[in-house]
Amino acid sequence: MIRFAYAGDRQSAVSCLSIALEAGAHPDALLVSGPDRATHDRILREMTGLPEERVLVGREFREPHAVELLRSLDLDYII
Repeated sequence: MIRFAYAGDRQSAVSCLSIALEAGAHPDALLVSGPDRATHDRILREMTGLPEERVLVGREFREPHAVELLRSLDLDYII
């Protein structure tokens, strides 16, 4: 199975993630919008069940710890 991080925060992201999960693909990390713009982050977090350290919020993905996390996961894709 592929290793991937999933990025999104709208209803379309929820729908696409639902399809991926039904197909047996589960993200290794989640990237969502910051609290000032987030609309569907809560449901995406629930759907993935990922621990907080694997959820990157807003521009956090640019921070050194987040870059290291993403590298350490040996991802095939960020979608």
